[in-house]
Amino acid sequence: MDCDMVCRGEKTMKVKRINLYSYAKEVLVSGTEMFLVATSDLGRSKNVPAWPEYILHERWHDPAMFVQHSHPMSWTLEYVLSGSLQVSVDGARPVTAHSGEFLFLPMGVPNELRTGDAGYCNKMSLGFTGTVFSLLAPNSPLLPTHAVPLPDGEAVKSLLLRIAELLPQRKESAIPELAGLALTLFLRLERAAKSKIPQELGAALYILESQLSHSYRISDLQKELKISRAHLTSLFLEHFHLTPKQYFRKRKLLHAAGLLENTGKSVKDIALDVGYSNQLVFSSEFRKQFGVSPMTYRKNEKSAAGPSEKL
Repeated sequence: MDCDMVCRGEKTMKVKRINLYSYAKEVLVSGTEMFLVATSDLGRSKNVPAWPEYILHERWHDPAMFVQHSHPMSWTLEYVLSGSLQVSVDGARPVTAHSGEFLFLPMGVPNELRTGDAGYCNKMSLGFTGTVFSLLAPNSPLLPTHAVPLPDGEAVKSLLLRIAELLPQRKESAIPELAGLALTLFLRLERAAKSKIPQELGAALYILESQLSHSYRISDLQKELKISRAHLTSLFLEHFHLTPKQYFRKRKLLHAAGLLENTGKSVKDIALDVGYSNQLVFSSEFRKQFGVSPMTYRKNEKSAAGPSEKL
């Protein structure tokens, strides 16, 4: 069975508890100081479209500390208060965030977190769940993962602390405020990251998002933006490490994954919803992206999102 791991060299100790980040078994070692743990699956159980599922504040003292998440169940903010954090997503080249910077990690994609070059890491983490983030996050300038300076750090900390105050109370009356806080926080993160996205690329992303249900041609995108194929390709490669065609295909399949998780639609209907007239082609592309068939993906997600233990 895949498990998440927190390791120091070769010395590990298995602890029977559920990791807030991926609902999988976790392996722990000494060297971590936990200041804050707040979690609630109330939003998931009530199908709230935007929800802050958990919030953590911890400090890693050990330079050798690392955590491996095999199947993250949320989109995640990692905000470095002091020290540094090194992150690798899906085996990609590691990215390091220092004090005052944050990283945004994708749901469902393996990642590894390590203490950065400062030798320690004092950070806050928050998991975003819900259909709103399933729709917004894959097309966000926050991805692919890169370190982003946070100019309004104190305001963000205030939002995080308010979430931490309300979340463990599990009051249905607080659901609207918590959903609003999660969305406000996400938009603040996006605003911090958007300065890195050129206007032409922003326009391209907007157009592609509106065409997810169609067999849209990248050549039509070039004509609409009045830019060359080479320039368009260079923009996508620089910011997403994907060609426009690869980005569009991945975005369609991520959207399809969200539909499999959050609706009861058939695979055939979902294929049509993301512009695939041939279900076999859709299933083949989906398997290449996620490693499993659409039906297996749906089964796995429903199983993973079942009743969870509490810390």
